[in-house]
Amino acid sequence: MKTLDIVIAMVPSNASDMEAIISLSTKEEDIPYLNRLDRIPHLTLSMLSVKEDGLSMVRTYVSDRMSPMVIQLNDSITVIGESGGSVLYWLECERSEELLYAHAMAMEMRKTLHIEQPSSDSLSPGCAKWMQAFEDHSGEYYKPHFTLGKGGEASKEKPPKQMVLVPEVLLLYDNCLCRRISDS
Repeated sequence: MKTLDIVIAMVPSNASDMEAIISLSTKEEDIPYLNRLDRIPHLTLSMLSVKEDGLSMVRTYVSDRMSPMVIQLNDSITVIGESGGSVLYWLECERSEELLYAHAMAMEMRKTLHIEQPSSDSLSPGCAKWMQAFEDHSGEYYKPHFTLGKGGEASKEKPPKQMVLVPEVLLLYDNCLCRRISDS
């Protein structure tokens, strides 16, 4: 049975908020790092590898237990440092009780279903390493954020102060990017 590398995430609830985050992403040759198709802006609650037949359980868990929420965004972009020779940019979000509760629930699902070895065919070594160590960056060490890109320059635009996010299960692939999971 196939293994899927997935992210339990919060994503912007409407097109204008989605576009606001995309506009903040770094650009290479005028192509944004993020988009609405296969590089979806997301705030990761948990990362896990599941057998294909466990996906419906994760989706049900998320839809039954998680709700849309308003999050507060920092007013500037954070330079995280080097990642594979490139500068990495984040837009951090406030650690609200509601967001931390959603993170804790997503981490419980990870403990229940996560297989220790991520699928190697879709993840870069750095992404697989981050996924395996995700638990070390959870709980009190959890830093909710949108990854805006690697390399290039940070946007000069100001992020919105807040936005509504909705829970979603996304497929994780190379460089910790995410896309929607097709049902086919």
